[in-house]
Amino acid sequence: MPAGSWLDVFSVRWVPVAKVEVESGVCLGRHGAEPRRKPCLQTGPQHDGDVVGVQNLAKEQHMNSWRKHTAIGLLTCLMQLSLADVALSADTTAPNPSLTRQRVDQFGVGAKVKVELTSGKKFKGSIQSIQDGEFLLAAAKDGSLTPVAYGNVTRLNLTKNTYKATGQPDSVAVRGVVAELGVAHHIMVKTSEAKEYHGNIVAIAADSFTVLPDHTAAPVQIAYNNVQQMGPNMSKGSKIALIVVAGVAVVGVVVLILVVRFVKIID
Repeated sequence: MPAGSWLDVFSVRWVPVAKVEVESGVCLGRHGAEPRRKPCLQTGPQHDGDVVGVQNLAKEQHMNSWRKHTAIGLLTCLMQLSLADVALSADTTAPNPSLTRQRVDQFGVGAKVKVELTSGKKFKGSIQSIQDGEFLLAAAKDGSLTPVAYGNVTRLNLTKNTYKATGQPDSVAVRGVVAELGVAHHIMVKTSEAKEYHGNIVAIAADSFTVLPDHTAAPVQIAYNNVQQMGPNMSKGSKIALIVVAGVAVVGVVVLILVVRFVKIID
């Protein structure tokens, strides 16, 4: 064999990321101090195909590393979001017996509610009766009755914060929805006179509530028994904020796609 061919057989080929050495027919790739086994190229004189093959292998390893780190980053973000969600769910409101009693009175007998207790238990049902120290809840599934002490309640909400009359307005149901939404909430309300208002609740009374319509300075008092339909309504500022957030999310996705494609092109 010519002398030049021995040099070709045992020559060292330098490529990006890895160095390939021919050693007893086995190719070893050195990455730091840790040897890693790689596909062996044919021995003999160097060819352009050999170099391209090693370069392609290096590119594939680079892409795999990039994908792995991207997946780890996404997983970390998801874990942080999950932990934040757990922290928020664990942050329960301290019991306020007097406020709970007030809300139960405002919702009234027959109201469908969601209840969370200090023990962490949650119930869904309807209020059957109201007493001094507790109220009686009928379970939504089987109708079983459970006495609930006001001092054991951390959260109490209606199952629905909207109302739509199917005949004559139900003043008790309307009053419960108004109490659920609360003062300062932006709402939409339609009256029996076919009038429609969009504005904020500014006051709640025993037989009526007061709304300050958008773009006006004159509040409007509406009786509970005069409401045909009502519910929460997004203000213009809230809609703009929602559109901005959605736009930012779309732009973020587009940028991520472009970055991924750019990385593939340069590799």
